Amino acid sequence: MSDRSRALPDTHAIKRLVLCMSLAFAGHVAAQSTTGSVVGTVGDAQPGESIRIEGASGVRRDVPVDTAGRYQATSLPVGTYRVSLIRGGQPISTREGVALRVGGSAQIDFAADARPGATAATDLGGVSVSATTQPPIDVSTVDSRTVITAQQLAQLPLARTAEDIALLAPGTASSGALYGSRIGGGGNLVSFGGSSGAENAYYINGFNTTDPYKGEGALQLPYGAIDQQEVLTGGYSAKYGRSDGGVINQVGKSGTNTWHYGFQAQWSPASLEAAPDNIRYANNRFAGDLYTYRQRDTNWTSTYSGYIGGPLIANRLYLFAAAEEDTTRGYTTSTNADPTNPDAQASRLHYKNTTPKWYGKINWNITDNNILELTGIHSEQSSSGTNTNFSYASLGTNGTTVPNVLTKSGGTAYIGKFTSYLTDTLTFTALWGRMRLHDYSAPAGYDPTLPYLQNITDQDPLITGGRSVSNAQTISSLSAPDQGSQNTSLQLNLEWKLGDHTVNVGIDNDKPETIDQGNNQSTWTYGQSTGAIDLANGIGAPGGRGYYVVNEITNGASGVKTVEKAQYVEDNWQITDRFLLTVGVRNDAFANYNNSSVKFTSQNHNWSPRAGFSWDVFGDATLKVFGNLGRYYLAINNNTAYDGATGYLWQRNYYTYTGIAANGMPTGLGEFGAYDVNGHTGQAPDPATVASKNLGAEYQDEFILGATKALGDAWIAGIKGTFRKLRQISDDVCDSDDLLIAKTKTLYGLTDDQITANRGACYIFNPGKSNDFRVATTNGYVTTRMSDADWGFTQGPKRNYYALEMFLEHPLANGPWGGRLDYVFSRSYGNSSGLLTASRGDDSVGVTQDWDNAYVMENANGLASNNHTHQIKLNGVYRFSPEWMVSGVVRVASGAPRYCLGFYGPTPNDPATNNPDGYGSLYHWCNGQPSPPGKQGDLPWTRQVDLNLTYAPAFADHRLSFNLSVFNVINEQRPLAIYSRYNSSATPSRLNDLYGTATVLEPPRYVRFGVNYDF
Repeated sequence: MSDRSRALPDTHAIKRLVLCMSLAFAGHVAAQSTTGSVVGTVGDAQPGESIRIEGASGVRRDVPVDTAGRYQATSLPVGTYRVSLIRGGQPISTREGVALRVGGSAQIDFAADARPGATAATDLGGVSVSATTQPPIDVSTVDSRTVITAQQLAQLPLARTAEDIALLAPGTASSGALYGSRIGGGGNLVSFGGSSGAENAYYINGFNTTDPYKGEGALQLPYGAIDQQEVLTGGYSAKYGRSDGGVINQVGKSGTNTWHYGFQAQWSPASLEAAPDNIRYANNRFAGDLYTYRQRDTNWTSTYSGYIGGPLIANRLYLFAAAEEDTTRGYTTSTNADPTNPDAQASRLHYKNTTPKWYGKINWNITDNNILELTGIHSEQSSSGTNTNFSYASLGTNGTTVPNVLTKSGGTAYIGKFTSYLTDTLTFTALWGRMRLHDYSAPAGYDPTLPYLQNITDQDPLITGGRSVSNAQTISSLSAPDQGSQNTSLQLNLEWKLGDHTVNVGIDNDKPETIDQGNNQSTWTYGQSTGAIDLANGIGAPGGRGYYVVNEITNGASGVKTVEKAQYVEDNWQITDRFLLTVGVRNDAFANYNNSSVKFTSQNHNWSPRAGFSWDVFGDATLKVFGNLGRYYLAINNNTAYDGATGYLWQRNYYTYTGIAANGMPTGLGEFGAYDVNGHTGQAPDPATVASKNLGAEYQDEFILGATKALGDAWIAGIKGTFRKLRQISDDVCDSDDLLIAKTKTLYGLTDDQITANRGACYIFNPGKSNDFRVATTNGYVTTRMSDADWGFTQGPKRNYYALEMFLEHPLANGPWGGRLDYVFSRSYGNSSGLLTASRGDDSVGVTQDWDNAYVMENANGLASNNHTHQIKLNGVYRFSPEWMVSGVVRVASGAPRYCLGFYGPTPNDPATNNPDGYGSLYHWCNGQPSPPGKQGDLPWTRQVDLNLTYAPAFADHRLSFNLSVFNVINEQRPLAIYSRYNSSATPSRLNDLYGTATVLEPPRYVRFGVNYDF
């Protein structure tokens, strides 16, 4: 009798338990997927036959064959398996090398003639053994996914981050360095299906590793520790939530019954990197002048990694451990703030970034039916360097070298997962994990006597003699030493197979928290205006010749948290042998707490229906038609909570001046105006008033229909249509005109003295619907309903995305070469980009400048900043011989839309009307004309070609390999983003000298050498 049989509890008790859990959880499937399934049929099945599944990591399961000849084994850790047909306790037919992909199924069929005495496969003492031939298409999935295996990662020329791997999937686009991962070692954020890069979810071994503060990036695995990366671009299961973009799900490697160890070294020498293109002013006074000198801003990168894995106790206890350290040394030169002054100070930074990573995993097969997995992950980047004065007149360094800011970002996570196969039809999974991240910044070499200066070209020339005064200060803000964040996760899942149904119930709880987030900052910005500067905030004209300076101060660090709980239930119903229907629902509940741990808003009962189907048209897995519809919710971001519910200071003070010191500091100051930006006075706002009472969570609906067809034995083609519609968002509205207070006074007959609410404050709300706000008065709270019309909005939020995807694939298993070609035609449009607004370069996740007031939303409807109408992706591998291989990745995309943002209205030079709510050159007007997104055309197409050559000599049994990779072979360095402000906010009478100037270019060509040895 097996351990499983001995452990069998009463079946009726189990059924009652499942029923109780279903009612208690109303929930879904085993944790965020780290597993796969083996399914199939047995021809002419005999009573008592079973299927034995044995993994390289010691996992063993015996599952029965039903009366229809079908079997199914789910929740198997990914890996390689042997699958055997068992009769009378003995294997009579075996399939070797069955590889499971995360979230998918391997279909292994045993034909009626595949028995002893038949001619199928090899006969070994009455056991037929054959290599595995799986159907070309997985008909067991209804979602849209791309799974990249460790083998592909080793073959393709890729940057070594989860984000760069995700770009292999159709429908994904890079932020192009405009937004990068906040966690050390990560890449540039990825847009999925038109969403912003902060709307994705990341998982490692089932644990949510997404940045708990802003959702920008995640903890990273050592590259060699990645077993598989699953990229879900749509239609995903009810077990996934808290994302309306995509899901990046990584599964780390585990030890097997054979000891393996190896090392890898890679180098990218600066001498073989193409010179980065310089950036020049595109328009206005300095058009054609050098803005950023980059010709010598090259870098050297070295990476060293190693791993070891194997059995501590054969078939029971396994270890896998990997470590990696990436070091980059290079140079970057600051911008030329005043091309007219050859003595204007700039700096050249010699930096060093070090990114150590480690990964460790213990697999303990307690019994055949109980598995314990323990995982530890660490990824952290440390940055340091020295600054040297740089002269744009001589294009060389001079003067004193001082240390730069020392930063550390990243941290550690620990995960425990327990899986129990309670019966052949019942599987229980539990996961717990905790992640602690650091976001540390130490001002090495910071000189507090040097102010941080901006816009020095608008200093008073009668004081400077026509030569601007600057300094070498590069540090504008300081952070708390223990700044960081953390997340704690608990998942419980139960899977029950009931005939043709596989039902999953579970809970999925996260608690992302921030620790001492926020900076202390002080900047001095020079300007000139003969008229009023910001009438909306009471800042009139400076007088005289109009020269002034504004000192902007922020101060305050605090922590907030979000409690996220979800229950879900899902039924995978195999209606017929050819038709699979998946129906599920997820119920999310979110609660946000301020820095005093007081809850200020919650959104409960966020029901997300999910449904999908897969139709195996001919019953042989050669033509699959599939579809999916679903709803996806996002919690209020912790950055939204920090900005709206904590008490930090944000102040602007306006001065005239009579002199400028040698360090650029204005002297002889005379204040002529000041205000607290968005009501941030340094005092914590009343938690009862910061958000609308009926605040809802952001959500999006999605619809998918597609088909995949095998073209003979060697090719697969597919087509898919996707439509996404953003239904609701949360953001902040900033009431500089006190519209809420005015309506409250009218509704309740109150006076100004009777209202104690904070004037000019921002409130978290849902644009597009009526919001109920509490307003504090001397007699307690009253509730005021504000419609879109009350705020002045003429349209609610809109973000629609539609796409047509087509692909052609030649799997590598079908010959010496393999590859895939994807083409995506898509449009992303509306007036809301989601949690990030790339058009303004705004990193205020969840509190963007969109919806702050009605004026910034005029003419906002157009192409979204993440729109790329055409995308072509190609990746492939060709083996010339067992020793030589060439591979490549090609990405071609049309450019994102250009933006032109200027002063408000048809009279941009009139200070009485051009800045109605104090947002300067950030309205969708350009030189007096409406300027909706996309009106200015698109940025140029980008074409990225990366190639790799690998040599694995036979004398080393192909365990030793040498790699040569060339990235951006054609060395195009086209702009990925540009400055969009048309006017100078500090000097309203002047056009912005940076308008149209590139902010980000494609990286130059570089070369990477590598050597690998696997023992």
